[in-house]
Amino acid sequence: MQKVKGKSNWKGETIVEIEIERLKAFRNHPFQVRDDDDLEKLKESIKMYGILTPLLVRPIKDGTYEIISGHRRKRAAALLGYRKIPVLIQPMSYEDAVVKMVDTNLHREHISFSEKAFAYRMKNEAMKQKVGRKKGQSGQQKKGKKTIEIIGEEFGDSPKQVQRYIAVRPLGMDTYEMISGHRRMHAAKLAGLDKIPTIIREMTDDEAVICMVDANVQREELLPSEKAFAYKMKLEAMKRKAGRPSKGNTGQIVPNLTTDIIGETEGISGRQVKRFIRVTELIPELLDLVDNKKLQFTVAVDISYIDKEVQEWIYEYISDTGFIKPKQIATLRNQLNDGPINQIQMLSIFNNCVMAKKVSRSLTFSEKKLTKYFPDDYTDKDMEQVIESLLEKWMHEQSC
Repeated sequence: MQKVKGKSNWKGETIVEIEIERLKAFRNHPFQVRDDDDLEKLKESIKMYGILTPLLVRPIKDGTYEIISGHRRKRAAALLGYRKIPVLIQPMSYEDAVVKMVDTNLHREHISFSEKAFAYRMKNEAMKQKVGRKKGQSGQQKKGKKTIEIIGEEFGDSPKQVQRYIAVRPLGMDTYEMISGHRRMHAAKLAGLDKIPTIIREMTDDEAVICMVDANVQREELLPSEKAFAYKMKLEAMKRKAGRPSKGNTGQIVPNLTTDIIGETEGISGRQVKRFIRVTELIPELLDLVDNKKLQFTVAVDISYIDKEVQEWIYEYISDTGFIKPKQIATLRNQLNDGPINQIQMLSIFNNCVMAKKVSRSLTFSEKKLTKYFPDDYTDKDMEQVIESLLEKWMHEQSC
């Protein structure tokens, strides 16, 4: 680190002049530096009296320093054309710097909800990390008190209120990620609303994914592809959650964490969940055909096991002929098990399947078997219509 000379303050601490470009903003600094009336007043004060309180910084690397306290003073000085400003250099860990940064900023008057939430959250995590590293040493959090209780005492909030502030899932300053309610927000925009009511919760990315899927996948108008990607996202998020060590979890995947759990939540079998997830392996063109009911779901699942290049050939075939039969895909997959083929060979396989002579089949039911399911006044035509209707329903269920 480059040596710097300076003068001492009344505490015996060394104050030095550092070039503004060597002063870096604190990592993930929660407090915005706004060019507002307060900053104008600060500029006027610095213009008249100079910077009375030096910035607090810590050395990082390459001769640069991270600002812990003084972001607004730096901004005002830069606007006034200062090239160097006085700083107090204190080497400290990141966690100590977080605590110091929060403590020196949270007493300001004009702090937004999200700024306070970010600050509380950062300090809470830093305090927990410090205690975890120095367990059993002196200088730790007060015995028997939780970090949120200590923070609350320092800033005049109850532990419950601190927890409410921490329980925010922001993406940035005054920005939040929507988990449920995208259609409501769109409708509100069309209605000309400027603000809408929300519930703000702290969630990890994986918890947010699971919550988002659960809140949306029950909608009736969902396309098969939407369900497929939703189930895939939820399964991956659940596996990651189970793989992270926590209380009662050593980091191993929970044995019963399978698609069956998702199936139970959604009212379908675990096998059906797996089939939905499989179609995410289709090329977009084939997936569109599934969504538009131009490709049977069961056939689409079989195609999903085939290489993407061959899938493109299959899509070209469907575009030219307007159909694809389950037998064609089954025969193709058997051939691919023996080795790769080209597009001409695939077309030959498909054509042979189509040209193959259909085997005539005849099925007969005895009158005794049939009549026990129908009222006595049902005619043969009535029974035929019921049987045909039930078979169509069965075929539709097989294709979903």
